[in-house]
Amino acid sequence: LKTCFLLQRAKFPKPDKFECFVLECRRKEKERLEYLAFTKVHNRGLQVSHWENHNERRRLHGIVQKKVDQTMQEYLAGTEDRRERLRALLEAEEKSYFTEMESMEETMLEREAKMRERAKLLREKREEERQKLVALKREQQF
Repeated sequence: LKTCFLLQRAKFPKPDKFECFVLECRRKEKERLEYLAFTKVHNRGLQVSHWENHNERRRLHGIVQKKVDQTMQEYLAGTEDRRERLRALLEAEEKSYFTEMESMEETMLEREAKMRERAKLLREKREEERQKLVALKREQQF
């Protein structure tokens, strides 16, 4: 009998089912809390990343907008310079045109002198014709 007793193995006591259930629940709750903590950290990282990307896009948009505004100002300034040069050129052309027209136009004194000269020429011509007519009549009398 003594030998039989030694041959039997010692068995562990069967685990209590309630304790196993509680341990399993605690393990699952621990996993769930770990997963929740991970998702919180992950979501926070996504938010930070989104915020940084948004700020970077806004910053780049601001830089591009400033460059566009500066280029437009330079273009408009160039356009205004061209307008000023063209305006000055137009004024110079108008002045030269008016000067030319005034030089071609007769003044009142020149016009009066011209009219006197013409009247004198007409009188001389009439007098010549009259003299010719008188000469012709005299010749006819002879």
